[in-house]
Amino acid sequence: MIRGKRGLFVFFLTCACVIASCFFFLQFCPPLPAQGMSSEAPAKNDVSEELGRSDTEEMKLFRLAGRLFEERNYPAAAKHYRDFTRNYPEHSRAPDAQMMLAECLYSQALAEANSFTTTPKKVFRDAENEYRRALTLIPKDDHLGESAAFRLGEIAFNLGQYDSAVEMFA
Repeated sequence: MIRGKRGLFVFFLTCACVIASCFFFLQFCPPLPAQGMSSEAPAKNDVSEELGRSDTEEMKLFRLAGRLFEERNYPAAAKHYRDFTRNYPEHSRAPDAQMMLAECLYSQALAEANSFTTTPKKVFRDAENEYRRALTLIPKDDHLGESAAFRLGEIAFNLGQYDSAVEMFA
């Protein structure tokens, strides 16, 4: 049984995290291969094979950053997503790259928070700034904007700003 306002808030936050994770997974995870097609992924250490899948330099950079994110190499992925947003600000994938840059920083902050070795407030603040920047790039009717707003609520919660978190989730 959930007791008190704080218990209700934690329950709501947990449910909202699960829902947001599902939306994010659907947005950024590739579909399963069709029947008869190879389901083999490129070898983890063969970056050149991964880069050869695209014709344009910007998409090579975007895919490399995505691969580094999948490997949980968040600092390197963040660098490449940042390069993408700086070098190709008008590209159709620029909002996605901005969102993924924020996700890299958020994931890094969570890892630091779970290690208890450092205080991740600066990294949470950096992620917050990148999510806010993503909201300016994402079209109003895109559900990716809702994911960014949700992450801002999670950041406020992780920083102990509970009133602000409630406002973001409302």
